[in-house]
Amino acid sequence: MNSTVASQGTTSAVTTTAQYITFKLGDELFAINVAQVREVLELSQITRVPTAPDYMRGVVNVRGEGRSCS
Repeated sequence: MNSTVASQGTTSAVTTTAQYITFKLGDELFAINVAQVREVLELSQITRVPTAPDYMRGVVNVRGEGRSCS
């Protein structure tokens, strides 16, 4: 990210950098600012839930808690 700051007729360039984590879902590429990421987990086994809606793949165990996967 680059930006220019103007103040009372003078211009000075301020250069800032940002780091991004990129990932792909299907054919689409996404990027998230690394400052917004808490952690990256490896995909673990997904357990199906018999009465779950079709869009829900199941649940995964994350530190002893079940988290839904869509």
